[in-house]
Amino acid sequence: MLFKYGWEDRITQVKQQAQILFTQVKETEKKIESLVNRVLTSKSQTVIDAYENQINQLEKERNMTKLKTTKKRKPHRSFNEMFELAMGFLANPYRLWLSEHYNDKRTVLKLTFADKLTYNRITGYRTPKMSLPFNILKEKNMVQKEMVPRARIELALPKKPDFESGASTNSATPAQAIKYSRFFIYGK
Repeated sequence: MLFKYGWEDRITQVKQQAQILFTQVKETEKKIESLVNRVLTSKSQTVIDAYENQINQLEKERNMTKLKTTKKRKPHRSFNEMFELAMGFLANPYRLWLSEHYNDKRTVLKLTFADKLTYNRITGYRTPKMSLPFNILKEKNMVQKEMVPRARIELALPKKPDFESGASTNSATPAQAIKYSRFFIYGK
């Protein structure tokens, strides 16, 4: 749900930015109109030339702002599609890294690391700053947990019962029956 709220907030921000750009275009057109009126009332050629330069500059700004407003403001895909793509990447970024396309590898680097990788000639690559999703996934208690060793994890075979393991050395305590349990141990 948190991601959905973030998605909707971003769409709202884009709409607000489009509205701001639209008002900037209107304000620039008003400035151009007032300068044109000044050109018409002016009698000095140098003043007219200065006004025309200002009008040209304002027209360039207006055209650039109009270009920004005409760009597609809606997302290319739905939230669900983008969420699945993002989760697929977070689940296995190495899959995208194995792609033959150079742009895919650059995308992995941009999505995984917050900054560019820094390299020192003596010590090699420095510890990189990870991007926000990877920092969230790396919780404090996840760091304290041990990872599975490279050796296989094997199912332990139950031990054959023997008399000594269930016997008691105290005469007041009766002998216990041996219980078989299945548990995992690290293989060597």
